[in-house]
Amino acid sequence: MLVAVFVLLLGPGETISGRYVQHSAEYLERHPAPVAALPSPLPSGVDGLCRLIEAGRHGDPELFAALGEALFLADRKELAYRAFHRAHRLRPKDAAWGRRMQARKNACPRVPTAVIREEERQAAFRVAKLQGYERECLARGKDPDDLALFFERYGRPDADLGAHARARRYPWVEGVVGILIGIAFGKRRA
Repeated sequence: MLVAVFVLLLGPGETISGRYVQHSAEYLERHPAPVAALPSPLPSGVDGLCRLIEAGRHGDPELFAALGEALFLADRKELAYRAFHRAHRLRPKDAAWGRRMQARKNACPRVPTAVIREEERQAAFRVAKLQGYERECLARGKDPDDLALFFERYGRPDADLGAHARARRYPWVEGVVGILIGIAFGKRRA
């Protein structure tokens, strides 16, 4: 149930960066999820293309190119740039494909590579944590689809991971500083 909520909160930006549920091998052993065949023709809408990518087709450059086109038509050109960039990287040795994707990227506002890398780094971090959580639950005999504890640790899917980490870290730091000030004040009085 919560996995469905997790997926519903995501959008094309999360799909492009890889920040969506990607189950661990251990989870998939117990709950196999075969990858469905691609429909012909491909969906033309952003949501349908995102669902295909998230359903196990995250290595298909054609899907990312189609997603880029759908985002471009929806006037979401920075996201389109990211999708074309990802499609380009998924087929690096095809020169004609590379020229086509570069031309599509040139039609969009440029997104710095460093920004894209950071989004993908945060996505990979979250996916790794989710997979670790699944492994932990399976080892303890608990339901890995109950994500309440995962959300408590790492925030909701639409939350900024950095902001969530800071929110959990700073109260602890403030407590330590408070204790140190109390000790220092106590020594001054003694």
